[in-house]
Amino acid sequence: YNNCEADLMINKDKVWTWDEIQPDRTDRWIVAIDGKAYDVTDWASTHPGGPLVLQHHRGRDATDAVSAFHRPNARKMMGKYCIGRMEPNPVPPSTATLEYRKLAAAVEAAGLYKTSYAFYAGTLAWCALLLGAAWWLAGAGYVIPGALAVALFWQQVAFVGHDAGHHAIAHASRRVDEVLGLGVNAAVGIGLSWWNNTHNTHHCVVNSADCDPDIQFMPLVANSPLYFKSLFSKYHMDEMTFDAAARRLISIQHFTFLPLLCIARYGLYLQAFLHLLHGKPVYTRAGRWGELGVQLGFFLWYGTLV
Repeated sequence: YNNCEADLMINKDKVWTWDEIQPDRTDRWIVAIDGKAYDVTDWASTHPGGPLVLQHHRGRDATDAVSAFHRPNARKMMGKYCIGRMEPNPVPPSTATLEYRKLAAAVEAAGLYKTSYAFYAGTLAWCALLLGAAWWLAGAGYVIPGALAVALFWQQVAFVGHDAGHHAIAHASRRVDEVLGLGVNAAVGIGLSWWNNTHNTHHCVVNSADCDPDIQFMPLVANSPLYFKSLFSKYHMDEMTFDAAARRLISIQHFTFLPLLCIARYGLYLQAFLHLLHGKPVYTRAGRWGELGVQLGFFLWYGTLV
């Protein structure tokens, strides 16, 4: 974070304490990264990973989270948000954190983060072939083979959308990843901004019962005993109540889980629309109405195929 040094010329005498940056002490969103303090309040609403990720790290050391999710070109932008240095962290890194840092360094040194553009070109060609085959099979009356081709197409192209949503294909060009992500959005019907908001939060708070939206399925499914009492969702900002109805539904989840999976994607479509219509953050240059158009485009081509 060498870019921070220039900004520190203004704040060179300011050393922030951990107590000062706690959410109950300031309404600013301040995080610590590599021994420096960053005020990300004004950046939160446009953060590609969603504001909730930043909110979760308010008043905390976000060094490892930043290292895991950001490439060098993104780090260069952080200097302008630097507001001083942090006092030494009184809590030493855990053994797990130290081991993670070793693993991350080994993966970086091995070049495993470098994109193989030939791989993605081949994958997209394969996906186009599957979609074309599905269209031909459906038109020729081969419904079951056509359905299988569509299913395989969705499964394959979704991984491209996953990587584009993480800005992990073009890296330096956010616009290219956005175009790919919106293309996959049109192909599978899963909203890009909704996905960014939930999935990046998931990666930062993996399997946290009250924070991770990707495991909060109450009252239909409980994947932790923590849900056997009412729990407040810090993502949805709502109570997940374990009442009599929830108790009954959870008691039969071993029977209902697979049937639920058959219709779960329709819930994803609904959440994508609600995200856009309820004024939640949009992270693409297409804007809210542009993403709504992409969503409707999916139903247009899929409805035509069906």
